Amino acid sequence: MGGSVKAIKAGFIQEEIEEAAYRFQQEIEREERIIVGVNQYQLDADAPVPIQEIDAEVQSKREGQVQRFRENRNQKDTDAALFTLVQTARGEQNLFPVVLDAFRRKATLGEICGVLRDEWGEYKG
Repeated sequence: MGGSVKAIKAGFIQEEIEEAAYRFQQEIEREERIIVGVNQYQLDADAPVPIQEIDAEVQSKREGQVQRFRENRNQKDTDAALFTLVQTARGEQNLFPVVLDAFRRKATLGEICGVLRDEWGEYKG
């Protein structure tokens, strides 16, 4: 065709895009291409969402385990790691190494999530 500019002016590129989109849609409609939630495995919008119930005895046991875990850690070390997490969450640095360090210093998942929730808020869709 003599280059990209000529192909664009002739409408060739737009036609190729349209043809590819048409073929893609046909594959979806013929179920040759599966898109979860679109042409397969859709959820019934009126179906109730099951909610997990935690047995009170299991919850109490787990709370005791977390309490003992916290009692047996170096709280100053954990607090320092969580403070570093707060500072990092306020900036542009990679959080992953800081989160890993907080876990290594015995911060709980709830404490780490709490720091991030306090700094960034909570998504409400």
